[in-house]
Amino acid sequence: MAKIFIALHEKDYQRLLKEWMGDRNDCFIALLDDPNWLKGKILNMDYDLAFVDEILIDEFRETIKERKLKEYPVILPFVYIKTSSVDEEISEIWDIVDELLRPPLKKLEVYMRSQRLLNYRKITRMLNYTAVTDPISGFFAYNYLMIIGEQEFEQSKRYERPLSIMFMYIDQISKIKSTYKNSVTDKLIRRIAQRCYLKIRSADIPGRYSSNKFLFIMPETPGNCAVLTAERLRRIVSERPTPINGYNIFVTASFGVASLDERVHNFSDLISRAEKALFKAKENGGNRVELYIDEED
Repeated sequence: MAKIFIALHEKDYQRLLKEWMGDRNDCFIALLDDPNWLKGKILNMDYDLAFVDEILIDEFRETIKERKLKEYPVILPFVYIKTSSVDEEISEIWDIVDELLRPPLKKLEVYMRSQRLLNYRKITRMLNYTAVTDPISGFFAYNYLMIIGEQEFEQSKRYERPLSIMFMYIDQISKIKSTYKNSVTDKLIRRIAQRCYLKIRSADIPGRYSSNKFLFIMPETPGNCAVLTAERLRRIVSERPTPINGYNIFVTASFGVASLDERVHNFSDLISRAEKALFKAKENGGNRVELYIDEED
């Protein structure tokens, strides 16, 4: 049975979540009046899922980020329960939280999103990572990525849930390969991958699709939200140089995004759409995000 960590200031939300998440013996209500104790708990707790609110996010942002770096790649998912009625900017929290739920909370939505994160954590704990991951980027390898993609596609199609994917291409990768040694290129890919990994949700599935392309599978994500994620990653890649072996290497990235609709019949169709969007981004000069739009629309 999954162990749930609940750190919310609203007592009603604590009660609801503990009731909805099943076995109450596996739900732990955090003591919120001792910041030092709670910081240590967040860093070292052996739980499978954590619910936090905006007060915890504001106070323990760096602690949560440290936890994610410490656990990579099998990270503890954090679900952000937005209890405040203030509609503040939340775009900058996605480097530390994996799902966002707004009031009024709905039992089915809480269960479905939580169960997806729990399933992903369970699977990643059981996997032999050397067998299913790319040794350079640390992302999932192509074959396993396609298996996950097919599964996510079938589930999203069956239950009529949103699903998006995006390709990322490092615009200067060919020039870098011809200018520097292979070890420099490999380190660059690894560091960019790590930088991006910290800005996506636990529910998002990153993989190395080919030597030059990365694929991100994003369950429960409509196209417009996937574009926002792509823009966030694009800025992260291009905002500062990557220091490697004494070189400061500047790169940019292009992104192609596609989302599931009634005209997409299989995962290959979705891949094809995202590749067309990526091609358009590269053709238009690179360092940009393109969303696939069906010509019939």
